[in-house]
Amino acid sequence: MKTVKVLAIAMIALFSYQAVSASGLNHHHHRRHWHHRR
Repeated sequence: MKTVKVLAIAMIALFSYQAVSASGLNHHHHRRHWHHRR
């Protein structure tokens, strides 16, 4: 039971980290490009 909970939390954390990292990189790149264009 406890192991399953820990595994689920780790999986969610990893997925969230990947999503945030990808989104952050994409957002930062887009923001930089927009700032440069303006």
